[in-house]
Amino acid sequence: MITEIAAAITERLESLAIFHSVERKITKQTRSNPPAAVFYLAGEHPVQESPEMMRRLNWDILVIARALDTGIGQKSADYCIDAVRNAFFGWMPVSAGCNPAVPGEIVLLESAAGGNLVYAMELGIECYPSYFK
Repeated sequence: MITEIAAAITERLESLAIFHSVERKITKQTRSNPPAAVFYLAGEHPVQESPEMMRRLNWDILVIARALDTGIGQKSADYCIDAVRNAFFGWMPVSAGCNPAVPGEIVLLESAAGGNLVYAMELGIECYPSYFK
């Protein structure tokens, strides 16, 4: 289930055609060649008790943009954040077994650390594991 959804997230981010790289972890390439997207599974927990237990997968998507200055760098970061949020609002990672994705809060994690702006967006996806067996 997690592998299939991670592959779908990768495909969705790459389809935006705005990132130099899309990775599952922060690498030297993502830090040195922004804009880049990095995502990882931040948590997983039950949503309801039932014969088909629903699970909520919480992903963090990091948008790494160059902080050239307060104008150009921030404008680039804003564009990437908007594109990511819009790409995942109501998105279905697979054809069956999941509810539409819900983008959550967006927060600034780093400001100009190594010359980059790093934003994190939460993405919640509720799934029925039985569909992925």
